[in-house]
Amino acid sequence: MKLAIVSDVHANLPALEAVLADLAGRGVHRIVCLGDLVGYGAWPNECCDLLREQKVVAVMGNHDLAAVEEGAEHSFTPQARKCILWTRDRLTEQNRRMLRSFPETRTFESVTLCHGSLAGRDEYVYSWQGALPSFQQLTTHVGFLGHTHYAGWFYHEVDPPRGDGTMTPSGGIVKVSLEGAYLVNPGAVGQPRDGNPEAAYALYDDQLEQIELRRLPYNVQAAAQGIIDAGLPTSMAVRLFEGM
Repeated sequence: MKLAIVSDVHANLPALEAVLADLAGRGVHRIVCLGDLVGYGAWPNECCDLLREQKVVAVMGNHDLAAVEEGAEHSFTPQARKCILWTRDRLTEQNRRMLRSFPETRTFESVTLCHGSLAGRDEYVYSWQGALPSFQQLTTHVGFLGHTHYAGWFYHEVDPPRGDGTMTPSGGIVKVSLEGAYLVNPGAVGQPRDGNPEAAYALYDDQLEQIELRRLPYNVQAAAQGIIDAGLPTSMAVRLFEGM
């Protein structure tokens, strides 16, 4: 089995198209998404439509929830709130139904999927210690989470108790050992924040027993211009160039 794992697309169509082009010919059985298809970017319907065509298996991110549930945007920053209200006004009914249909967590092909963590959709996990509550709930050997927009991985072993983890903004390979459990963040397709502006995603191959964290250049200028042309906050365009 070979899975492509994407997260935090955030309505960035040029970045999503670059990822899908990179996937062509790689023999991927299914694309899974860890949430936040929408928010921040200028192409919410186009990104939803593309991933529906790919028969994506997804969980709901906090921006997906806010796009379809009035009031859920109140915890956002003023700029993020402006983006999600703009998105809510423009989503097609078909895409509203799609976002509403996503569960908070799910197991697919022997891997666990969530947005922030298994402890909560809005929780940010940056360290092995922060991942411990999720490891305690993890029932599969490998799990994937997003939300931080930082690519990285965490490892946990019960006996003897130990853990490890690292951020990987340049990409890399995680060899999956049978001794412990893994939680991997593929990073953000549409709004990286780990200092690398390239689009991020992951490939999991259970035959090779490895997870590849990939980074791809894409047309950042087009993504930023789309945000500006839509009248969304300029800061959302600027940060795409900085990867922050």
